[in-house]
Parts: sequence; structure tokens; C-alpha cells
Amino acid sequence: MHQSVYMIVAALLAGPSEFRIDTYIGGGLPSNVPATETTVWVSHMAVDASGAVYLTANKVVRKIESGLIETVAGRLPPLLVEDNGGEASEAYLAASNGIAVDQDGGVIVCDTLSDVIRRIDPDGTIHTIAGQWGVSGSMGSGGPAVLGTLQTPFEAALAGDGSLFFTQFGGVRKIDPQGILTDVAGDGTPGTGGYGDGGPALAARFQSPKDIVLDSAGRIYVADSSDGRIRRVELDGTIDTIAGTGFTVENTGDGGPATSAKIGQPCAVALDSNGGLAIGDAWNGVVRYVDSQGIITTIAGTGSLGYSGDGGPATLAQFGKISDLEYLADGSLLVTDTTTYRIRRIHPDGTVSTFAGNGTFGYGGDGLHISQASFEDPSDIVFAEDGTAFVADVSNNRVRQIDADGFVSTIAGNGTDGTVGLGGPAIDAQLGRPKDLALHLDGSLYVLTSWSWLRVIDANGDLHHVAGTGENNYNGDGRPAETAAFDRPEDIFVDAHGTVYIADTNNNRVRMIDGGGLIQTVAGDGGFSGHGDGGPATSASLNRPGGLLVLPNGEIYISELSGHRIRHIDTNGVITTVVGTGTGGFSGDGGPASAAEISVPVGLYMGPDGSLYFSDSGNYRVRRIDPDGFIAAVAGNGSTLYNGDNLPAVEATLRRPLDLAADPRGRIYVANGLSGRIRVLKDITDVSVAVFALRSEVSGSQVQLTWDTSILGEVQHRVLKEATRDVLGEVRSSRPGAVTFTTRLDAGIWSVLVEARSQGGSYLGSAGPLTFEVKEAQSTLRLASGNPARGVVRAVVSSPGERVRVQIYDLRGRRVATLFDGVLSADSQTVTWTGQDSTGRRVGTGTYFLEARSGTWAQTRKIVWQD
Repeated sequence: MHQSVYMIVAALLAGPSEFRIDTYIGGGLPSNVPATETTVWVSHMAVDASGAVYLTANKVVRKIESGLIETVAGRLPPLLVEDNGGEASEAYLAASNGIAVDQDGGVIVCDTLSDVIRRIDPDGTIHTIAGQWGVSGSMGSGGPAVLGTLQTPFEAALAGDGSLFFTQFGGVRKIDPQGILTDVAGDGTPGTGGYGDGGPALAARFQSPKDIVLDSAGRIYVADSSDGRIRRVELDGTIDTIAGTGFTVENTGDGGPATSAKIGQPCAVALDSNGGLAIGDAWNGVVRYVDSQGIITTIAGTGSLGYSGDGGPATLAQFGKISDLEYLADGSLLVTDTTTYRIRRIHPDGTVSTFAGNGTFGYGGDGLHISQASFEDPSDIVFAEDGTAFVADVSNNRVRQIDADGFVSTIAGNGTDGTVGLGGPAIDAQLGRPKDLALHLDGSLYVLTSWSWLRVIDANGDLHHVAGTGENNYNGDGRPAETAAFDRPEDIFVDAHGTVYIADTNNNRVRMIDGGGLIQTVAGDGGFSGHGDGGPATSASLNRPGGLLVLPNGEIYISELSGHRIRHIDTNGVITTVVGTGTGGFSGDGGPASAAEISVPVGLYMGPDGSLYFSDSGNYRVRRIDPDGFIAAVAGNGSTLYNGDNLPAVEATLRRPLDLAADPRGRIYVANGLSGRIRVLKDITDVSVAVFALRSEVSGSQVQLTWDTSILGEVQHRVLKEATRDVLGEVRSSRPGAVTFTTRLDAGIWSVLVEARSQGGSYLGSAGPLTFEVKEAQSTLRLASGNPARGVVRAVVSSPGERVRVQIYDLRGRRVATLFDGVLSADSQTVTWTGQDSTGRRVGTGTYFLEARSGTWAQTRKIVWQD
């Protein structure tokens, strides 16, 4: 959790009295990268008319087209809660499940936990088309869908006339093209055993209706997952079971009638062009197929959950839990393999491959900016003097590096939990769930793993063993550390002299590895009663030490996870309690820290002014003890939800704040455990932004520069010539995303950079320099249509940066019409003549001349016009 103390004493400014909070890492989703090389959380899918695949999961909507993936709606973290015409890219999707794409290109999403259905228009705006935000129910049938109430809408399907059918708790409902809501099936009461089969669908009962699909005739197929059945609503409004016999864990019946087959948990259905029905069985990880004669077979999966078989027969492959199915135009079947974080593709020849996903829950974005990178359970961060950050990406079994410009790479761990690879390159080694980091003065990085191992990545990038036997025990004092055992240590710290300290949590001790590699105990007698204040630290009891801070003069601070205290060891080795009564609670803000209650303190950080910051994890806050000994919360409002970016930190929510660290600028970073993010606390006046991914597109003398920014708020971007710092132009933005600047430049080699400044003028960030070539543009005139001409003449004129006049003359040199007069909007432009003079009268058959002229050049083309 800690950078070495030299970084603390190097800070220049005292800690601010107020903070604002932002997300530093976590929740990023790579865009425009190969879909098979990034994390894919997926719940449901839809395929549009062009073959693009849309998918929902984890509060976002993403799109896969031509093998590349991008995010089209939702944001992690979200900014916009409700919609009504807001930008989909900023929207909050409480639980995005069912998805459909309509004929106009609108994307319809079932926002299950919000009890609404929303539409993302082709222009990128989002609005609610059914239900009332956060109001659950089944009211409103016969009236406008936007005035009705929905109860956990789950999956949607479109009919040929544009009607939208969707499943919800207790049944199936419909929104017609006029926006009227009606009930289609189910009486709203849960029921099993195919209740109501053979009778009116509106009187039937469903246990857990999930997926829904319509055939070309308009019949409705519903996967009633918890009743183990596929049911069909006929055109006359009656309902019956067409596959499955009721909920079971079994997967039987291949080769016989589907109505006699046992289907574990059918959660997904899809119809092929032959009228056959594919069924995804989440429980058994198989895909069943019911042909037009009602006979069922297994077409994918072995019945054992897992991931295997790519390149071979789908029937021999392992799948995880299946939540959705979609057919592509070529007959391929896409399968959401949710527990292995992939979409698989069953080809028409029966073989299987991976369509999207790299198999990790939250690993992606190496080579990209932090705003696009995915992390899973980032538990700790440390900073080098140059601003480079290192992150313990726990569940990805990796250590990631973020350079000073915000770009991500992996420096240790191959993604596998284990111990293989010591002595070789850290990036190829098994790392074993790294949970805590510390930087040594020599540049080496210490890594504490969840399995009680202490490793080090040396300056050459190789991984070595330092301490721990891998067994949870207590031994080794006075011996080389590499032979010592720990019991689930939670924290490490490297002090200004290179001494390594370890919070040996379940042994209730703090231990130290000296410069000679020997280990000894410096605090704790193994007990957990909390006694010992006023005496030697080695004779005191520590109740599960979880965080460490060592000052340059040798003072040590220890947070006790179960003791609900922070203890202090002075330079004479005497221990006292700084804050906490020993009972978990929340009290004392504004008063003396010695009388305050805290709960499960973890991370510790000493500010430049001597204030002690700690993560009060059990109270979902970060609190501070000022130099006068008074305590106050500086971040977190006590709630466990996730919100608060760009707000005062005390109004934000922190889900299980863990370790604390600071960068060279003095900003405080909080590993926000349950949210999978690291948050940053900044001075209330500090506005930071990353400007990154500067790129160019050159067409003649016209240059388009594009870059990305991560800020929300008014920002002025300046494009500068690198050598002279001359300003080439300015552009403003007010929200995250791409920024574009277009200009004309003289021929030559250009090197430019972009600077971004806040509204108040403070420096924010820069991107570049970027070097590109602008070639000498030629002024030309060419015919783009046939000659002789009839009906229309098309010509392309190029005159970069100059005023140009394009005119038609007759054989006697008289001007017939002026087609263009001005500066072209691009390097080349098409002009047309339809055989009319300047008054609008048609000219007769004959010979004419098309002339383009500017101050420095003129060109003429002969036209034979046939009226």
C-alpha cells in the first residue's frame, strides 16, 4: 500500500482541508480494440441488420463490428442517472439485460433493476420508452407504456411490425408501435409445472421467464428457466410447453421428443432460418436444438462447465453458464459463455471458436490509457518519483504499470495463480494474487501475495523470492527471511533505509527484514487483547495488524483490523494508542482522536503537514487526525453504494476503502475495494485531466487532429507548433471523449502538441508531440462524368487554401453560369452543371467550356453538351 517515505518528505504543500473525489482507475472499457483481446462481460446479445453484435452486461452496452469492440452506452462510473434525451455514453444502466435493435438502428435495452426499458437513438441520445424509473409493478396495460409500471423487465424481442415483446416478473408484455402497453402472457403470479398449458396465455403462470423470441408467423417462445421449460404462445392466444419437463439438473432426452426431454435451466432461445429452436442450458453448459419435427439433440457442450474445444467439434467443447443465443446471417450461432467471459461461435460445420473475450473478468487495455483499461480488484497502488504508478491487480494475478502519461502495461504476472517462474522475467511468472506493493530506493518493487509470499521485481524485471514459505505459520525470527513463515500478512512497507516491514496479520505481529536479509519481530507478542500501551512494543498485543507506516525517524504507525485502533511506536520502542477505543463504531468527528470510535482501519498515510490519514474501512470513510490531534472525515458519507465522482469527497460513497498512497503531487489515492476501483482525493480546486492518443489525418493541405480527454467540465485546448510554441488554433470541450481540430498547413514536416487548460487557466495536461508530413497540394480541374454530357456535368476542382471561381463559357467566350466562387471547404470539391444558364434557362446542344481560375492558376475543360 505504500511508497517509500522519501516520497512523503519530498511533498511540498500541506494537505488541503477539503477534497474532491474522482476515479483514477477501474471500470474502464477498451474501445476499438480486437474483441478477442479484451474483457467481455456479457449478459445478452442482439444482431442488427448489418451483422453488428450488440451486447449488454455490467451496466453498459457494447458493440462488436468487424472484429472490434466499442462502448456505445453506459459509463463506469456513470454520470447521468435518468435520461430523457441525455447522452447514452454518460447514462447509468442499473442492470442492462435484454437488448434488441430496431429497424431504424435504435438500440432497446431492458434496464432491469430500474424497472424501465430504454432506447438509445441512432444520434446517441437515450430515453425511457416504458416504465417509471425505480417504480416496480405491472400496472398500465392498455395505456401509454411510459406511464405504466414494469417489474424487472429482463429480455426483449421485436416483431415485424415494430411491436416490442418483453419478459418480466410473472409474464410477457407488449409495446405496440404507438407506444401502448398490453399484457400478452402470464397472470403475474409465479407458478411451476407449466401452469396453464393448453389454455389462454393470459391465465398461465411462469416461474422465471427469461429469454423470448418470435418466429416469422408471430408465435412467441419463452424460456421459463426455473421451470425447466420452453413455452410457446400461439397465434390464437393459447400457450403450451414445447420442450422440457420441469426444473431439473439433468440433461437427457436426445433423439426423442423435446417435450419428454429434461433441460436443466433453459435461459436462452434462438430460432434459425429452418424454424429450428436452439436452447441454452445455463445449468449444464450445453446448447440443445429442437428441429421442425420437435426432436431434440445436443449441438454444443459436454455437460461439464469449463472452457475448452476451440477449433474442434462444438459437441466436444466445454462451455460455461449460457445466458443468451443469437444466430448470424451465415447460420453461425453465438453463445454467451458468461462464466468464462467469452462469446463463443458455433459455425455451420459444427466447429466452435471464440468470437469475443479474453477469458478474464477485468483484464484489458494494455497499451491504452487508464480511462480505457480494465482492472479486477485493484488493491494497492504506489508511485515512483517520476509519477509512474504500479498497481496490484489482484484477481488478474498481475502487477500493472501506469506511466506518467496514463498509459497501462503489465510488468509482472502471466495471469495464472501460482509460484512458477521465480528467477526469470516477472511478466512470464505466476504471481499468486498480488495484494500489496512497496517501492525500494533502488527501484525494485516488493510484491506481497495473498498466499503469504513476499517477492521482489528487480531492476532487470526478474522476479525473486524474498520471504514466506507459503504455509500459514509463525517461525523464522533470527534466520534468513526467505525461510520464514507468515500467517496471511496484509501489508508491507519499505522505509527510507530500505528496511522491509511486514504486517503479519494473523500472527498479531509486525516483523522486519533488515539489510542483511534477517527477519525479526518488532511489535506484538502474538496475543490479541490489545494490552501493552506505555510499554515495549514487542511485549504488547496487536489485534490483527493490517496497515503500516514508518516515518524517516523510525516511528511506526500500525492499524489494527480487529482491534479498531491505530497504534504508534516511538523511537524508543514504546507503543501507545493514537485513535480508537477498541470497539468498532463511528463517533468523535470534530473532537480529540483519542476519544473517537473507528472501525476496521486499514491504510495509513502521513501528510506533509503531519496529519495522519487512515481508511476507516468499516465506516466507509477516509478520516484524518490533524497535527493538533483532532479527527474528522475527509471522504465518504458512510454509504456502500458507488457514486460521487467530481463531487466533494465527503459527499461521495466509498465501498470498503482499503490502502492509501500519495503521488509526487501530494494527491491521496484510495483503493476502493468492493467497487473494483482506485479513487483519488484532490484539493477542492485541483482539476486534473488526461489528454492522450493524439493522432492526425492529412488530406492535401488540410489536417485533422484528434485526441481524447477524460475531463468533465469546460476545457480550452490549444494546438501548438512544438519548435516555436506558436498557437495554431484552439478548441473547447465540456465532456470526456474525442476532441477534433481541423486546419490547413503549408507543405513540410510538422511536429505539434496539444495543451489543455481549465476554465480558470490552470495547467491540466498535454499530448504529443506528434510528427506528420503535409505534401505540396496541386491545383487541378478534372471531369468526373462522361463527355459528351447529357443531364449533368460533374467536375472535381482542387485549389487548396485559395479562392477559386468555377464558371461555364460558350464558344464565343460569354459567361453562361457561375458554379462556384469562394474557398473550397476541403482540398477538393465536386461541382455540377445541369445545362442551365445564370437565369435558370436551359441551354441548347453545343460546345461549352468549364473553367476553374484563381489568382495563380487557371485550367479549362471542353464539354460537348447534348440537350
